[in-house]
Amino acid sequence: MKVFFLYFLTFSLWIFSFLCNADSTVKGDYKTQADDHAPIFVMGDHNHKAGEWMFSLRYSQRAMKDNFKGSEEISAEEIFKSNYKMAPTDMFMSMYMGGMMYGLSDRLTFMLMASFISKRMSMLHSPERKSAENKEKIHTKSHAMKTAAHRHYESDKKQMFRHNMFSQGFGDIKLSGLFTLYESLPDLVSSRPRHKFLLESGLSFPTGSITKGKNTRYPYPMQLGSGSIDPLVSLVYVFKMPRWSLGAQSRHISRFVNNKLDYKLGGEHTTAAWFAYNILQQISVSCRLEYKHWGNIKGEDKKLDKRNSPASRTDLRAGKSFTGSVGLNLYQTRGPFSGHRLGLEFGMPLYQNLKGPQMGLNHYIMAGWQLAL
Repeated sequence: MKVFFLYFLTFSLWIFSFLCNADSTVKGDYKTQADDHAPIFVMGDHNHKAGEWMFSLRYSQRAMKDNFKGSEEISAEEIFKSNYKMAPTDMFMSMYMGGMMYGLSDRLTFMLMASFISKRMSMLHSPERKSAENKEKIHTKSHAMKTAAHRHYESDKKQMFRHNMFSQGFGDIKLSGLFTLYESLPDLVSSRPRHKFLLESGLSFPTGSITKGKNTRYPYPMQLGSGSIDPLVSLVYVFKMPRWSLGAQSRHISRFVNNKLDYKLGGEHTTAAWFAYNILQQISVSCRLEYKHWGNIKGEDKKLDKRNSPASRTDLRAGKSFTGSVGLNLYQTRGPFSGHRLGLEFGMPLYQNLKGPQMGLNHYIMAGWQLAL
């Protein structure tokens, strides 16, 4: 929350600065506008000219809450009835991402993205499991201690015990090339629409750990990477008018080979569309819809006990979701921060159908900074 507050304060100051310094920076016959970049969650939405650099920093939070089976929410008690020892209740992930883009030519842009991830998952222990552990202790204690232990045993039958798991470290690194398939000449002065088609192709490299855990291995959602080299491909279309723009992206990550623990994550496919409107040259607002589906894990980590929780099951990881988000882009046109961009986006699920029990998405937020040189 402290990080989010700092971002909110920064955005408030920048908005005030932009309103006080409204300007029309022109490059040739084309005004550089806030909506030239897609909402901050979208990657690979724009290209760069030969020799041009862009650096970016992003911070995101993703909160998961409650368990779903299909589109229906189920309780921890229902999970325990399926003979699981633990039930996940909520999960929080924060991620810091650093990115770099470089124009190798006017049509080909090189992209690099690295991340640092922190995860926390809360688990409820089955009351039967905890009471059984205390029942065993009753037989090994003195009479007075047995009496106290027996009270704990009876109490444990009615209570569920919570514990948290934490993991953090670097995530997988992504390297890709962004190729401009088609781009019409920008001419917003004459109000002629601008069309752009971009194709991204690259690889995700397994720099994120898949062996996180204290004493015992953490379940699959608590690991930081896939453990395998994964190809990714993306296709983007942008339609740009002087005051507004539309965009769409289809992105796919494939998993073909098992990692060192003899499993591979399921493939992921995402389709998104967005609309952005320029309030001023320096400020745009946006809305975005996204559909995503992902598959089950193939193979398994032999150190994970499937009976512990649904999060340790490889056949309960698939799902699909439909989310909606709103965003804000800021572009500074004058002063010491001329050329700097800030982006903010907040989203929530509109529909999710999970092969569960599996934790569902509650909300996500991302704030980011970008600078082209």
